[in-house]
Amino acid sequence: MFCESFWYPLYVFARRCGADHQPAQDQVQDFLVEMVKQDLLAKADSQRGSFRSYLLGVFRNFLKKDYRKSQTQKRGGGFHISSLEELTEERFAAQPKTELSPDIEFDRMWAAAILKHSVNRLREEYELAERSELFTFLEPLLTGSAADRLSNLEISERLGISVSGVGVSIHRMRRRFREILRDEVSGTVGDKDELEEELAYLRGLFSVGTQSISPAP
Repeated sequence: MFCESFWYPLYVFARRCGADHQPAQDQVQDFLVEMVKQDLLAKADSQRGSFRSYLLGVFRNFLKKDYRKSQTQKRGGGFHISSLEELTEERFAAQPKTELSPDIEFDRMWAAAILKHSVNRLREEYELAERSELFTFLEPLLTGSAADRLSNLEISERLGISVSGVGVSIHRMRRRFREILRDEVSGTVGDKDELEEELAYLRGLFSVGTQSISPAP
């Protein structure tokens, strides 16, 4: 989950700091290898701030030291995450232009990764409960734009359940989504007070910039 979720926020930070596409990919790839080699995840101290801040600080220091692997060493130290690399620049190029700092861009992409992973966890729960179709219709109410959302009546007609039943399902899904989101964020901070601060900060990021990444209320 770590590489898949946070590859792109790290890549965006490297690009916003001035690196071109291929050097930025190399920097992220090499950094993730160093994280594993030095067991830097285990060294994160939740009593000294959020994991988000820790990761960015370590990556910033890594970029300053500009570690590079030998040309004779297999790139990526044996990691195979080329599928992530192939989509990275295409996604980056599609982003709206912004004047936000690299730090804020990293935080926004971090928030987006947390949201995505939370939605995926929720989807898996619905699939296990054999309610995938219900999730498909309700998911836009969490993360989609207004144009993507169907009315409760439309959902009712498509699923063959009452409008009030749709309302109950929406309430339950949103409640469970908030629980999952809190659980995801709680794993990146030290205590309850920091959890509330981190959640508030991430909520503030959801609408920063030119493109919202916010879940529906």
